Amino acid sequence: VNESVDAVGEAHVATHALVASLWASSLHQPVTQSTSASAANRRNTLRP
Repeated sequence: VNESVDAVGEAHVATHALVASLWASSLHQPVTQSTSASAANRRNTLRP
């Protein structure tokens, strides 16, 4: 029983970490999108 409780606890911690990372990425998404867009524009400009 203790092993299953530990497994559930580990899964809960992993899920919490995943949700936290998704939430953080959603906060930074506009910045990331504009950065990737400008990087793509630079790549297109560098092409002959």
